[in-house]
Amino acid sequence: MSESGVRFSKARLKRFPDRVFAIVMTKLVFEITIPRISPADVSSELPKEWMSLLPALLSYEIILSF
Repeated sequence: MSESGVRFSKARLKRFPDRVFAIVMTKLVFEITIPRISPADVSSELPKEWMSLLPALLSYEIILSF
């Protein structure tokens, strides 16, 4: 037992990174907003919106690589 009298199982420690991963991925998804544009303007607005989504997509990819 540890000095405080509380004992943690190894399985609990093994699941901890998975929980952190799930929280971070959920936070990234919640921060994505859907812009309100007309269907006719999609082709002209998509390059502008792509640049705002790029950091989120890169963060998502980096986290998935671990």
